[in-house]
Amino acid sequence: IAMSCAIVVVGCSKKETPEQQIRKVIDAGAAALENRDASAAAATLSDDYLDKGHRDKKKLKGLAFFALQQGPVIVSVQNVDIHVDGDTATAQLKVLAVQGSAELKTASDLLPTNARAFDLTLRFHKEGSAWKVTSIDGLHLGGFD
Repeated sequence: IAMSCAIVVVGCSKKETPEQQIRKVIDAGAAALENRDASAAAATLSDDYLDKGHRDKKKLKGLAFFALQQGPVIVSVQNVDIHVDGDTATAQLKVLAVQGSAELKTASDLLPTNARAFDLTLRFHKEGSAWKVTSIDGLHLGGFD
């Protein structure tokens, strides 16, 4: 009886939509940056990642590692618009990033003088059961490129 109940519960549980799964990837990337964890941020990227700046996954991870050494970061993701087409997807979003001192608690602590806004286009591909970022357009890292 217990096994039957377990099968029914698993079978009836709601599966996340691709849009929900992609939002989780975006949120995980932002959280990793706020936690100053370049490896966790890079885990959201496909091994085939390549953007218009000719940065691959390894290069972007290295740039993130260096940038995160400069101090805490607060990342605010806004206006997320996701379009899924089979095993590929595109997300348009606005990101507000603030880098500050150890006392930084919220983005409003330094706004607007130290904030950088990015209008980004993220491209995704489904790899197995996971969505991975294959490119990010609109990411300008100033002197870090």
